[in-house]
Amino acid sequence: MRKIYFFIDLSPSLGLGHFFRCLALAEEAPSFNLTPIFIADDQTYQDFFRSWDVGFATSSTIENDSFFVIDTATQINRDLLSFLQSKNSITTIIDNKTCLDFKFDFFVDALFSFEIEGKCPLAKKILAGLDFAIVRSAFSKSNNLLLRERDNYKTLVCFGGGDDLKRTTFRFLQKLDLLGYRKNVDIIAGVAFDEVKSITKGWVNTEVIRSASDMVNLMSKSNLIVTKMGVTVFESISLGIPTLLVEPTVEHVKLSKFVSEKNRNWPAISFGIDSEENLIKAAQKLIRLKEHPSDLTDLKNHCSSFIDGQGASRVLREMITYGKFL
Repeated sequence: MRKIYFFIDLSPSLGLGHFFRCLALAEEAPSFNLTPIFIADDQTYQDFFRSWDVGFATSSTIENDSFFVIDTATQINRDLLSFLQSKNSITTIIDNKTCLDFKFDFFVDALFSFEIEGKCPLAKKILAGLDFAIVRSAFSKSNNLLLRERDNYKTLVCFGGGDDLKRTTFRFLQKLDLLGYRKNVDIIAGVAFDEVKSITKGWVNTEVIRSASDMVNLMSKSNLIVTKMGVTVFESISLGIPTLLVEPTVEHVKLSKFVSEKNRNWPAISFGIDSEENLIKAAQKLIRLKEHPSDLTDLKNHCSSFIDGQGASRVLREMITYGKFL
C-alpha cells in the first residue's frame, strides 16, 4: 500500500482542529489503499499520537512517490516543501495561506483559502460548496442522532484551541452571565477551565469540562452549539445541530460570510467580535433561540441539506485523481 503522511501543528494555543481534520482523512485512507502515518519528530507529538492509537514515524522515513498532507496555521518550512518535492510527493496543504507563496506541483488550501480558487481543480471543487468539509465519519448524520425533539437539551459551548479564547468565548460567557442566562450549559473550557468555573459558579444544570474525548456523544445531548468557525461547526452541522458562531479572527469571519452567501439556509448564525455590542447580540440571540424552540427547530431542519460526513473520502479521491504519477 502506498503511504499517506500527515504533518500537523497542535498545542494548547493552536488547538486540535488540524489533527481532527487529518484524522478524518487517515480513517478513510485504507479504503483508498493508503496507509496513514503521522509525522512526529519530537517526543510531545509521539506521546500524543500514541494516546490516540494512530500510526506515526519521523520525517526521515518518508518514502518516495507518497502522498503528503500539511495542516498547519503556522509558517510552512520551505525546506520541508523542497524535501517533499525531492521525494516526488503529491502534497495537499490544508488551512494555510502561506502555501500561495510557493510554486509547487500540487497543493490546495482545503478550507480557508479563497484566492486559490480556479488555480487548482480540488480547491475549486471544495470552494463550490460544503460537500468537501472534512469531518470524521463518526459525525455523519447516519449515526441517527437527529431525534432531538425535547426542549431540555443543553447548549454546548466549545472553547476550542487558540490564543484568542479570552477575546471570544470567554467574553461571550460573561455576557450570558450579565444577561442572567445561567442554566443548561455544558462548557468545554480547555486551558480556561479555572476562570470559566469562576464565571459559572452558581449556574443551574451547568457543567464545565476541561476536555472531551467523545465529542459525538456530548454533542448529541445538545440542541445548540456555540463555537468559533473551526472544525466544530462542521461536525455539529453534520450531526444536525445548529450552531452559533462567535468568530475570533478575520479569516473565520470571511469563511463564514463566504459559506452563508453560497448557502442561504446555512444553519449557523455568525457574530463578529469587533465590538461588545456584537457579543451582547450573540448572547441575546442564544437566549431567544432557547426561549423559542420553534426557531431552533427551523434551523435544525436546514442542517439536512449540508455536510454528509463524506468530505474526507471526496478529498482523498480528488487527491488521487489529480495525482501526477497516477
